[in-house]
Amino acid sequence: MLVFSCSGSEERQIDTSTQKSFDSIKVYIIQNNLGPLEVDSLLKTITLDSVRLNLLQDLSLHYLLLENDSTKFRLYNKRTSKLSQNFDFKKIEADSYWDLGFFFTKRNILDSAYLNYYRAYKLYRSEEQNDLAGKMLLNMAISQEKVKDYLGSEITTVESLKILPADQKKQIYRAYNNLAVVANGLENYSQALKYHERALEIAQSINDKKLIAQSLNNKGFVYQNMGHFGQALIEFKRAIVIEDLKKLDIQLFAIVLENISFTELKLGRHDNFLKTSDYVLKIRDSLKHETGIIASKINRAQYFSKISDTVKTIQLLEEAKYLSKSIKSTKYELRSLKELAEIDRINSTEYLKEFIAINDSLLKEERSIRNKFARIRYETDQYIEETELLSQQKFWISITALITTCGLILLYYYREQYNKFKKLRLQKEQQESNERIYNLLLNQQTKLEEGRQEERKRISGDLHDGILGRLFGTRMGLGFLKPYANSNRIDDYLLELQNIEKDIRNISHNLSTDISDSSESFHNLIDQLVKEKNEISKISFNYHFEESFDFDQISNDVKINLYRLVQECLQNAIKHSKAKNVFVTFRSAQNFLYLTIEDDGQGFDIKKKKKGIGLSNMKFRVHKLGGNMNLKSSGQGTSFIFKIAILKDETV
Repeated sequence: MLVFSCSGSEERQIDTSTQKSFDSIKVYIIQNNLGPLEVDSLLKTITLDSVRLNLLQDLSLHYLLLENDSTKFRLYNKRTSKLSQNFDFKKIEADSYWDLGFFFTKRNILDSAYLNYYRAYKLYRSEEQNDLAGKMLLNMAISQEKVKDYLGSEITTVESLKILPADQKKQIYRAYNNLAVVANGLENYSQALKYHERALEIAQSINDKKLIAQSLNNKGFVYQNMGHFGQALIEFKRAIVIEDLKKLDIQLFAIVLENISFTELKLGRHDNFLKTSDYVLKIRDSLKHETGIIASKINRAQYFSKISDTVKTIQLLEEAKYLSKSIKSTKYELRSLKELAEIDRINSTEYLKEFIAINDSLLKEERSIRNKFARIRYETDQYIEETELLSQQKFWISITALITTCGLILLYYYREQYNKFKKLRLQKEQQESNERIYNLLLNQQTKLEEGRQEERKRISGDLHDGILGRLFGTRMGLGFLKPYANSNRIDDYLLELQNIEKDIRNISHNLSTDISDSSESFHNLIDQLVKEKNEISKISFNYHFEESFDFDQISNDVKINLYRLVQECLQNAIKHSKAKNVFVTFRSAQNFLYLTIEDDGQGFDIKKKKKGIGLSNMKFRVHKLGGNMNLKSSGQGTSFIFKIAILKDETV
């Protein structure tokens, strides 16, 4: 069950007129990927401080919203904030804090988000921009609601309503919606419904279909919490028939549709549940809506619980628990553990222990952040007062410093000439010392390398000229004894000595030539894997690779994943294919490496075959490497073709 609370903090939009004004300069910076020093040089050509600030601000917002480049965003955001402070452009400074607050909100770092929203709020208020100040208060209130600081969130939301201009309908909508979410969190459901109804009236007054659908969905969610599933279903159905809802917001459409099917399940109508759930899950997969996918799995678990399929129920809840943990969604992880404890009686105690541990940790974290919120307001206000006092002091200190500087300038000029001469002399001496040290290190490294090579050659010579010669003499001596001894045993000894000579000769050559072929090592790994499968299976496994391709070109990470792909495919062939032959081939073309694994087995129906964890793992590995997987299967066999971009190993 999902509520579309509209509680995410608002980001600042790129101003169209500003973007057009700086389009040519901004495009030049972005397309040429200019570094900080190059951008500084470009900014120096702009004489007006306000123009420079607007350009920096525009770049910062571009990397935040359009490219999601956190490094460049933080760089330009910091410069914007610092420069705006220097030139006392409070509006631009406030905008930079707003952007930074949104950045932290997206990463769920709520105390930092709250701090920057509050800084922006204070600056907007000082500039009498109540519409923007009200937005910042709302963003702060939503951050408070997320850590269950319901009282604080309610107070901050009411503060925002007091200063928001009447024409800011969408912001007023957000305020009433947040008040409803807070009331729902406090289980004051009747008050939550009143606030949602007020938000709905505002949405209808501006004819915003998306906001209307959100409010209807949220009302349904409150009715569900009250156990009034019939009334909840009415609200959800009112939302789903909103014209063009699927086009307006497909994620909201999926949420409402899921809520309808789940409510009908609660009412005992589950004939179409799986069909609807499959459709919703497909939408969420395409949107990569992770929390939505988890919610779908938990709801599907409840369906299978109702039809007494305990195994499927536990499987879905375990999947939901795993996904929740992977995206750090404590809310859904706790919900999964709670339901697992109720279903899986054997492991119920372990699930409850894990639930209690996570819940206690979450409560401590939320309590800590709530305390930080109160401290942030106090410390920020104190900091602003101190800053104003320091500004006055700074003025008089500047005057004093200027007079003092004028009095010391002649002394400085004299000492500067003396220090300049002394510095040049020290620099020259330092340079000569550095050159000597470098030459010593270089000579030492050369001698060490020469020593290593000499030792390798000595060992190689000892093996080749000493031990190898003695083995050869022994073999010749055994050869002369053949007429007087058991011929077969003599032949065996001679063959063994000959093999020993060959091995020693190879070792000698390897020591002499200093070869270390990691590419050959990779081939050996695959070859050994194929030999192992041949030994344990009746299937004939064949391995071929393009000898001209050098595996040193690719990173160790790619090699590991290629090995795992081969391993998984061969294992699947043994288990399921009923094949006689399996062929493993590596080839390269146009900066791509192709791994092909084919068998002549019975194949399977790709459309009907449920995607197991093996196929999912293979797709994950290939996706991680930036490649793709092509799977074909018929009655004549199955083939996997993996296409991987050749990424050079920077560690080589």
